[in-house]
Amino acid sequence: MKQRKLQDVLEFNQNGCFCFECKDHYAEYIEQMLLKLYPSIGIISIEDAVYKSMRVKEYLKFYADLSNHRDLLEPAISMMHLQDLCHTKNAALSSSQIYRVMCAREIIVHKDILYVKEPLRNLEQDDVKIIMEWIGSLEDDKRRVYITSNSLKDICMMPGEHYYLDEQEELHTIENMDTLENPQQPLKISARMDEKILLFNPNEIDYIESLDGKSYLHVRASSFYCTLTLEELESKLKHFGFYRSHRSYLVNMQKVVEIVKWTRNSYSLKLSGMEDVRIPLSKGRIDDMKQVYDF
Repeated sequence: MKQRKLQDVLEFNQNGCFCFECKDHYAEYIEQMLLKLYPSIGIISIEDAVYKSMRVKEYLKFYADLSNHRDLLEPAISMMHLQDLCHTKNAALSSSQIYRVMCAREIIVHKDILYVKEPLRNLEQDDVKIIMEWIGSLEDDKRRVYITSNSLKDICMMPGEHYYLDEQEELHTIENMDTLENPQQPLKISARMDEKILLFNPNEIDYIESLDGKSYLHVRASSFYCTLTLEELESKLKHFGFYRSHRSYLVNMQKVVEIVKWTRNSYSLKLSGMEDVRIPLSKGRIDDMKQVYDF
């Protein structure tokens, strides 16, 4: 990953989508920075409230009148597929439907710069498609959009430039085949997500799991399909601190903080920052691990 300064990216005077994978508290920090830089920025957030006593079209018409963009009312309703909900009260809508209403509101207000927080969180599949098509249209229209999410998968689905803000507040570029300048050096492990090919440094990968003969890279609470077998990955990664703890698992030992003994024959590995993840450790691998890691 290449490092860049967050302030530089936020101040960069260029249209397009700028997407940040980060924890919620950093998303709040980014939102505050954007409000200072661009006081009139449009904001869509899962924490937003709508006037629940109003009906959908009544609510959107209020913003059309307020912004003097009445000509955008019907296109916004159409783009967000709200035709069948126009006479429904906001209070009766699902969370996915409310998010579409908020997006329609911002289509109508039509700010040049937009901040979208967690655009895909808890959305139903049909709603994801609608939101993704809209965000793609924003980039096509040469608008400037900032997006944050704590899901690496959700960020990788977005158009534009992708970044990861780590716990040390360092900003890294998330690379794919379109952004990588030299795909040969250094070692990158590729993974597929829909039509995209993502590239990960070995130290970004927490562990690799084999399910039904397919390999999945686990990176910051998201998993990605990899075309390589676990044996091929083990060969590539053994010099980067990865260990075959189980026939179905390859773990980055730099992330391991504890070996947990459950019974005389049952062990697992605990990873840093992953309280709910238990990587199985085969009984037959214990002696080998003791020799390799000298404990």
